[in-house]
Amino acid sequence: MTQPKQEDIAVEIIEKLSEYVISKILFDHNTLAMRSDFINYTNNIIKDKNIGEWYVKCDETNNTAEQINNSEFHAEVGITYIGRAILIDVGSPKGLNIHFGPLSN
Repeated sequence: MTQPKQEDIAVEIIEKLSEYVISKILFDHNTLAMRSDFINYTNNIIKDKNIGEWYVKCDETNNTAEQINNSEFHAEVGITYIGRAILIDVGSPKGLNIHFGPLSN
């Protein structure tokens, strides 16, 4: 059995995050518990893929009191693979923005 390509794994992660945002976050209030659940969910799906380095930022630095009061949710997920980087920016009213590019030094 062949190993899945890193690009296919990245797309699968993006699809799972999109489904999660739509089902769990889109129509709910931004709370500490919701942010913790998002971080745990994201870490678990990435960890299971053995993709390399990643980070999840979903805290008070990108979810300020004003943003929370405006019913906004923001998260940032960075993933590196094969010398490339994916930055997934989850946030309303922007939605889900995905940026692909080379790793910056």
